[in-house]
This record gives sequence, structure tokens and C-alpha cells, in this order.
Amino acid sequence: MYHSRFGSSHYNAGLKYGLKLKNNRKYIDEKLKLINAEMMDFGIKSLLICKKEYPEFLDELKGISDGLKVDLSYFSSFIFCMYNFMFNNYCSCFAFKDCENIIYGRNSDYLVEFKNVCDSCYYHLDNSYSFVGNTTAMSEIEDGVNEYGFAVGLTFVYPSLINPGLNSGVIVRNLLEKCRDVNEGIEKIKNLTISSSQNILMADKNGDMALVECNCEKINIIRPKNNFLCCSNDFNSIKMKKYSCSIEDEIHSRERYRTMYNFLLKQKKCSFEYASSLLKGKYGFMCDYDKHSKMDTLWSSVYVLNKNEVYICDGNPKRKIYKMDKRLKYKEL
Repeated sequence: MYHSRFGSSHYNAGLKYGLKLKNNRKYIDEKLKLINAEMMDFGIKSLLICKKEYPEFLDELKGISDGLKVDLSYFSSFIFCMYNFMFNNYCSCFAFKDCENIIYGRNSDYLVEFKNVCDSCYYHLDNSYSFVGNTTAMSEIEDGVNEYGFAVGLTFVYPSLINPGLNSGVIVRNLLEKCRDVNEGIEKIKNLTISSSQNILMADKNGDMALVECNCEKINIIRPKNNFLCCSNDFNSIKMKKYSCSIEDEIHSRERYRTMYNFLLKQKKCSFEYASSLLKGKYGFMCDYDKHSKMDTLWSSVYVLNKNEVYICDGNPKRKIYKMDKRLKYKEL
């Protein structure tokens, strides 16, 4: 797992990333070969939406494509088609608070072949909030926390319909760069053109949290009835059930959800130790993939929001340890 740092402009950050990715040029070339005419059309339409709604991200994509010396249209189509045409990102998220702590936790489960392209990035870019974010998808971010103690993560949901727009990883990146708390995050999502299907779980250091189930047609906002929220790779609300695909649950999505829900429902106190134990699978299936499986937990994150503490486990937490990340400098609201 890389541990990158990016400063200056979005374009310069992208250029630095593109030059670094040359080490995985074979991987990039293989992925770009997958872009067909339908995906190219989807990508170009999404690019135009991004230019209007999130132009800084497009500047970064231009920097990456320049660093790689590949055509921007092909590279941006590859990025925008993720979570729409290219799948297999399966994750678990939860947020929990008690009288002492506000904690956000996430496992990122994906194909083992992507271990070598995972990155835990620190971004400190012009005209944007600084954040630490983790990803298998280059400039897209799959979970992170910013300088105001606002944490965001995604879980992929198999799409029943898609439209051009911003996908899961771009949305999470946008929220971390532009929002200071959950309420700002909700308003931001309402004003974005969403392409893919996903759960977006948000929490902030004030103890506020929200789960946003959304796709290109509908947004459903869920607030906690207890002191927690959690999600895996399904829509669980009645309002979003019609968008669920009837496919076999080979990825233990419902089992992971039950593990989180049952533990958090009974738990009166939460700490880094409890959160990491849950993500390690001490209380039920979470990351119990066989060493020889094609799927594994590629990283695990725990954010203790009220204490400004970031913990990252570089790999499956059953086999690796969490380390504190001190790159992020925090600001007061």
C-alpha cells in the first residue's frame, strides 16, 4: 500500500500520481483496453458533468493522464465507469458514538490483485480541505477523514440502473474536500449528479451521522435510531429495495451487516479497541477470507473523530496491525 502525499494544485497532484503509476503501467494499459464504445460514451458524458460540478477533479485527471502519457478521454472514461461497469468492491462501514467517543470504522474488501495499487493518501490541495483518504482507484477515494473531523466512506451496491455523472469514489472525494460536517455533506450530495449505486456513510466530530442510500434516480437519507449506523453492500431501507438486484450473496454482505448491527446494538461503549475487534471479525464474519482466496480485506480504517485519531491497517486486520497516522493537521469548526 502506498502512503502518498499531495500538495499544491489538483493538476500537479495528478501529474505526480501519474508519474508514480508508471510503475504499474501494465495494470493501467490492461484496464484501458477494457474501454469499449458504450463506456467511452458514458465516460465523456460524465466528464462534461464533472467539468461543471467538480472541475478540480477533472484537473487532477488531466494531470494523471499527462503523467501516464495516455489520452484524457480514455483515462477519464476508465475512472468514471468504475462502480458502473466495473465491480467487485465490497466493503463494510459503521459509525458509533457513546458519551466518550465518536468512532468511524471501515473494511475495504476487494480482489487480491489490487493490493499493489492501494494508496493511503494525504491531500493538502489549493482551495480544498485537507484529508487522509484510502483507495484502490487512484484519485477516487473510498473512505477518509478531513481536517474538520468529518469522515466519509462508501459501500458499493450492485447497480440496477446507471446514468452518466459522478460515481461513488468521486462523490466521497468531493465530500471530503468541500464539506465540514454531516449536514453540509447531505446538502452536497443532493446537488450532485449521481451515476452509480452506493451507500455513503458520514459522521463528524460533533457526533452527527447519516447513511445516504443513493443511485442515479433516488436519494434516501437515514438517521440513527440508536447510537449507530452501519452498511455493507445492499440497500436495506424499504424506499430503496426496488433498486436491489436479485443476485446470490457470494460476498457475505448480509452476514457482515448482521455482525455489525448485532454487535453495535448491544454495545453501550465504544473505543478504538472495540471498533478494531469488530473489524477483525471477533464478533462474527467481517474479514474471514482464506489466505488463498481471490478476495481479501485490503485495508481497514478506524477514525476516533473526537480525539483526531486516525488508524490504518495495511492489509487484513486479522493478520496485520493498525498504525496511527499523524499526517493530518486538524482545524476547529
